[in-house]
Amino acid sequence: MVTLNGFETLYIPAKVLEKLKDEDWFINFVKSQYINTAAEVALLAELSDSFLLEAYGQWMNDVRRIKDFELDNNTEPDHFKQAGHLTYWLRRSRPVVDVRIVPSAVVPEGELAAILHELIMIAPNEYLAFDIGYRIVLLHECYSVGAKRDESEFALTDDFVVTMVQFLRNKNVSPHALFLIFKSLFLR
Repeated sequence: MVTLNGFETLYIPAKVLEKLKDEDWFINFVKSQYINTAAEVALLAELSDSFLLEAYGQWMNDVRRIKDFELDNNTEPDHFKQAGHLTYWLRRSRPVVDVRIVPSAVVPEGELAAILHELIMIAPNEYLAFDIGYRIVLLHECYSVGAKRDESEFALTDDFVVTMVQFLRNKNVSPHALFLIFKSLFLR
C-alpha cells in the first residue's frame, strides 16, 4: 500500500508509466484508481471514458513531444515530468462527471478522512489528478531499483493537500509547474 498523508491508497505498479502508454490500460487504471479512492471515503465517482481518452491523447502527445524535441538523446521524460503532464491533463479534461455519497456508507472516522471526503466532493478532478501524480512519483522515488527512501519522509500535510487542490482549482497551473512541484516535494 502507498499512503497519501497517512491515508491508505491503492497500490500502483512500479512500472505504471510504461503501462499507462497502453490506451485501454490507461482508461481502466485511472478509472479504478479514481473510483476506489473516492469509495475509501464513502463516495461514488462517475467518470467519462471520452474525457479520459482526451486526457490520454494529450498526455501521450506531450510525452512524445518532450522525448522528440526537448531531450537530447531521445529518451523518455523522467517520472517527475511525466507525472506533472499526466496530472495536468487529468485535471484539465475533467473526467469525473459526478460524485455522490454512497447510500448507507459510513465515512471513515478521522480528520484526514473528513478532509478527503470534502475535497473529493467539491474538487474531484483536481484532488484525484494530484493524488495519482503524487503516488506515481512516490512509488518511483521509494520503490524503484536502488531507491532506499522511506515513503514516510514524503508525507504531505493536510494543509499542503488542501492548498494544492485549491491552487489546481483556482489557478491556471501548467504541466511544467506541476513537474516542479513534484520534483521539489522529493528534494530531501
